[in-house]
Amino acid sequence: MKRSILIENIIFSDIPSDLRKKANPVRFAECSRRQQQNALQYLAPECSPDNAVAFVDMTTWNTGKQGVIFAADGIYAILDNDPFLMRSFPGSLKYENINSITIPDKNPDRLLLYYYKDSFRVLLMPHKYLEFCFAAINKIAEAIMEDKAITGSMKDEYNCALMFDEGRYSPVNKEKAFFWYKKAALQGEREAQFQYARKHQLGEGTPIDIKEAENWYEIAAKQEHPEAQFCYGKLCADRGTIEGKKEAFYWYQRAGELGHDEASRSADAMEFELDRIRLGKLREQAEQGNADAQFDCGEMYRQGKGTEINFSESIYWYEKAALQNHLLAAAQCSIMYKAGEGTAVDDEKSLYWCEKAATQSNEPFTQYLCGSMYDSRSESESDKKRAMYWYEKAAMQGDIKAQFQCGWHYSKGEGVPEDKEKAFYWYKKAAEQGDSASQFNTGLYYSKGMGTENDEKKALYWYERAAMKGNIKAQYNCGHRYHMGIGTWKNEQKAVHWLTEAASKGHSKASDECREWSEEIYENVSLIYYWKKEEKYNTALQQFEIAAKLGHDLSQYCLASMYYEGMGTVQDVDMAISWYEKAAEQNNIQAQNKLGDIYAKKRFYSSACKWYKKAANNGDEYAQFQCASMYYYMEAYEEALEWLKPLADSGNPKAQYNCGVAYEHMHMRYEARKWYKEAAANGSKMAELALEGY
Repeated sequence: MKRSILIENIIFSDIPSDLRKKANPVRFAECSRRQQQNALQYLAPECSPDNAVAFVDMTTWNTGKQGVIFAADGIYAILDNDPFLMRSFPGSLKYENINSITIPDKNPDRLLLYYYKDSFRVLLMPHKYLEFCFAAINKIAEAIMEDKAITGSMKDEYNCALMFDEGRYSPVNKEKAFFWYKKAALQGEREAQFQYARKHQLGEGTPIDIKEAENWYEIAAKQEHPEAQFCYGKLCADRGTIEGKKEAFYWYQRAGELGHDEASRSADAMEFELDRIRLGKLREQAEQGNADAQFDCGEMYRQGKGTEINFSESIYWYEKAALQNHLLAAAQCSIMYKAGEGTAVDDEKSLYWCEKAATQSNEPFTQYLCGSMYDSRSESESDKKRAMYWYEKAAMQGDIKAQFQCGWHYSKGEGVPEDKEKAFYWYKKAAEQGDSASQFNTGLYYSKGMGTENDEKKALYWYERAAMKGNIKAQYNCGHRYHMGIGTWKNEQKAVHWLTEAASKGHSKASDECREWSEEIYENVSLIYYWKKEEKYNTALQQFEIAAKLGHDLSQYCLASMYYEGMGTVQDVDMAISWYEKAAEQNNIQAQNKLGDIYAKKRFYSSACKWYKKAANNGDEYAQFQCASMYYYMEAYEEALEWLKPLADSGNPKAQYNCGVAYEHMHMRYEARKWYKEAAANGSKMAELALEGY
């Protein structure tokens, strides 16, 4: 319906007649020409005459200079002209912006709310107009939303339903809300589907219909509506069947994954309930001698599924199943006897069950476990042989840990005769599967020519694979080989990378090599820097960078200075600061002071102070004085004095003079004069000039 016609119908038909009589609204077209002109001039200069629908004139003589215009795009108003009371409405109150309008409890005689910058403000208005305006605004806003829903999108239909459901503009109307929720739900609006289901469940605007509620909750749930998933889950659980509970658990989980906390808690509770039921059925089968059920009972008691964790019950059922040759149960018995879970620690029983499982299952992990038990049991040769028997069975099936153990035992001659070729064979097998210790040992065997040909190139290949997995020894060996050119061409970048990696993890040889190499570089190129041999700057820069990456603080300082000054490279202050900081963090006083100078020049006094303090705490007098200067610039005179006084007490005239300046800023003239005199006595001309004012 055309907006202006809709508004006209409401004002002159739907508003109660007693309110219309009090306010006396007039169709704008029927107003006098003077009323129209004044109304548009004073109330709504931006309103087109064609849009104005009705006018409430609030002047005694119907001048049109004060009142309310109801227009197609909103409400325009200007009221009392008394300068102490006037509140002018700065534009149209758009119907689309009205969320809720209520008459305040306090003194409502002359109040009207209006919308401005996302909030409602107060207009002054006699009460007889107030009631009419509220009624008109609410009815118009409601009618516009419903009219929009008739021809609009599913979102408009949902908003219309929400309006009636909440009673936004008029009393709550559950029937109309239900009607519009249905409209939007049928179009696929997820929130409307949820609300439509809820209305069926609660019987709001329609008779209670749980089956229909279930249907719509499920539809919304499949659209990933978490509350619908939770509600549908509850209805599934209410069926009281196992299948219903399983379905409830599924939907609780889905809702929980979307952040629904109550659904997460319900999922945990439902899982426990389902496990409790399952455990009851399993126990019945287990007590009848079913080995699989006995094993499953053991699992559920061990994990606390459907019951409290109970290791004693767990091992009881595992052992029952194991006695019936259930291999997984036998393996679990072995583990629990070894750990003393639900029973006293018993290595003999642990080994018995492990060997039983290993013998019958041919499962490599169990075979490896059996080998490790024999390996750790004693130092007897028979146990070592038995360990190797199981290790080799597991290794031949590809167990990586067993392959490493085979390599180690053949290399040491434990449980088997020493055999470097077999050791190399098994190390390489495990290395090819990614075991870093085996990769390192494979590299070592190639490097030493043990059990295979001597091949430094292959040694480096395996060292590097182990190094990439974090093996510190391999990282050092890689760095050393790239540094010295063993098995490869020299590569300074890779050498630096691997040596510093190993050194950072505490490898002493790597640390020593980093230090010695960086000191050698510094000795070779520092003269280029200090003697300003410009033709060799590029060489110095490259070499300093290597030494700097190796952690040499003087090289870091020199490299930073070259970047800062643009020596042999384009000036790069950010790069310079980065290297100065690395040197400074190693307590290089020159770098600490330089950083302080850079930040002080930029007037970043707090940052400058941070670095000066580090140098000052290392006993540097320049830094101590600069710390005081930074605090002085920040007008923190007491902190400045903390750094100045030790210098001043030692007879430094500059520090003594600045103590005087600081005290003068603190309005402590007696102390200031004292320090000026001290400084003047030590030859400070500035102090002599300062004393002339005293």
